[in-house]
Amino acid sequence: MSTILEFVLPSESFMFGSALTQSTGIHIELERIVPLGEQPVPYIWVSGAAAASFERLVTASPEIESLTLLDQIDDRLLYRVVCTQPSERLLTALLETGGTVLEAHGDDSWFFRVRFQNHDSVTAFHTACDTYDIPVEVERIATLDAIEGTDMPVTLTEEQQEALILAVKKGYFESPRLVSLDELSDELGITPQAVSKRLRPAIKKTIYHSVRSLNGSDVRERR
Repeated sequence: MSTILEFVLPSESFMFGSALTQSTGIHIELERIVPLGEQPVPYIWVSGAAAASFERLVTASPEIESLTLLDQIDDRLLYRVVCTQPSERLLTALLETGGTVLEAHGDDSWFFRVRFQNHDSVTAFHTACDTYDIPVEVERIATLDAIEGTDMPVTLTEEQQEALILAVKKGYFESPRLVSLDELSDELGITPQAVSKRLRPAIKKTIYHSVRSLNGSDVRERR
């Protein structure tokens, strides 16, 4: 049975670590991973940084062979990334064990939600992480039917929970709003763009969970 693994790891332990640690306010979302032979090629969305500054930081990394800007929507940049050989360790571990990335985003740390074919594949992934010395911190393991069950609580990262709870307490969702995004960012010590990037998936997950709970609705969250 398909198994969902949710884990976090330090930003410097995954590609783009130097960009995330050296420039505050950058947020990266993994769009998808396309296998090119044995080489995984990720596509990423980047926000909170100018293209030139982000590209300069990333291309300085020995793990990145090339970075191609494909599209820009408002302040979001879509890139195609080619890793050097040997390719990035985490992507290699996922490729070797058949993991499918359902969600991945990073700023001060990386959060991943990955689907594996079964629990044995999860075990193989753990072994690969040990082999490649990847400091994965597991937050949850669950079967796919448990994840999609209406009695399953919504799962947020610590950063998403912190931002959402503060926004509710301060009246961000009141009409009119009692607090601005800038004021929330001051309290959290991050940029307004980073606050928005934490709130958006937190709100989305909470809404989908609530809708699924209404009369046993089978609506599924879009990826």
